[in-house]
Amino acid sequence: MEICKRDQCTGCFACVNICPKHCITMVEDEYGFIYPQIDEERCIHCDACKRVCLNHREISYHGTLHTYAAWARSPEERQSSSSGGAASVLAQWVLDQGGVVFGAVWDGNNEACHACITKKRELGRLKGSKYVHSYINDTFMQCKRYLLKGSVVLFIGTPCQIEGLKGFLGYKEFTNLYLVDIVCHGVPSHKMLQQHLHRIIGEDGNKAYQISFRVNNQYKFIVRDSFKEIYRMKSSYDEYIRSFLEGAICRPNCYTCKFARPERVSDITLGDFWGIDKTLFEAEEGKGISCVLIHTEKGQQLFEQVKDKLEVTERSTDEAVRGNGQLKKPVCRNEKREKILAQMRQGTHFDDAVQAVYEEELKAKRFGRLKLLRRKIDKAGRLAACFIHRNF
Repeated sequence: MEICKRDQCTGCFACVNICPKHCITMVEDEYGFIYPQIDEERCIHCDACKRVCLNHREISYHGTLHTYAAWARSPEERQSSSSGGAASVLAQWVLDQGGVVFGAVWDGNNEACHACITKKRELGRLKGSKYVHSYINDTFMQCKRYLLKGSVVLFIGTPCQIEGLKGFLGYKEFTNLYLVDIVCHGVPSHKMLQQHLHRIIGEDGNKAYQISFRVNNQYKFIVRDSFKEIYRMKSSYDEYIRSFLEGAICRPNCYTCKFARPERVSDITLGDFWGIDKTLFEAEEGKGISCVLIHTEKGQQLFEQVKDKLEVTERSTDEAVRGNGQLKKPVCRNEKREKILAQMRQGTHFDDAVQAVYEEELKAKRFGRLKLLRRKIDKAGRLAACFIHRNF
């Protein structure tokens, strides 16, 4: 039985969390993208999975009440964050209330998954961009248990994960739940990232490493062990980062994303404030500036609680949208995607697949340059001939 059309599935785990018989598991395809698989023998055909699926219901969006450029006043907090530190400041306030924070972390196998943070010393696990699909696993169920106990809960995720959680909770309004979505560029699969890491790390591929994709506003793939940095590569030369940024390795549904729009499903949206007026923020360039979109009164109340920890300037929503493509439309499907997947389908290692496809592009560019050079030489020759003819 199919819960929703395969190319529309976001892998949000709502169906996995809602199933009363726990008969739904996520299974990888040949590219590493995960999809729900139902154990038909245990299924009681209650259709809870379909009712909770975001592809079987009308989505309710919130407009934007206020838009802010913000960054943490603490230099250390800002330096250790990808986009100005607003998410970390929000998380600290919730923990100070005795609450809990859910967000994406790296587990011990170099895989991204959602986890529950209950102490400030654990907040470092949430920091940093994670350009891969974060597995929700059973965190929706954990979140509900905390809510029913009366704990303050902050849940941070991609828009489809936030919508998945809302569906799992039956769209019930919890005054103690704050929802924060991130501006998402799309998600590659864990298989792609793991194969890339194994090529870098070698035999120690199962050892936990520190992985980062950003240094302030620069995209770089960096891997560190406990003692030193073992790999650093600019985005233009790294197979994973380059193909990700160019929209060549995202999950199928990302190219028709329902949430890539200024209206959102959360209380607050966070991202980078790309394209902000540099004449006004010249001193802050390269340090990371958070784009904060407030969508609900509850979101505004939460933001007011942390304003004293942030430098805040109200901006126009249009400015935020102009500078961030995924607040306007889904990531564009790159024509190289099908070529990369075709290579992987034949058993080719991810890095080799990307190299082969981009090598074709490089060859074409080199051939184009040669043709242009020949035309210039021919033109120069014709001009020289005309000059000689005129002078004789």
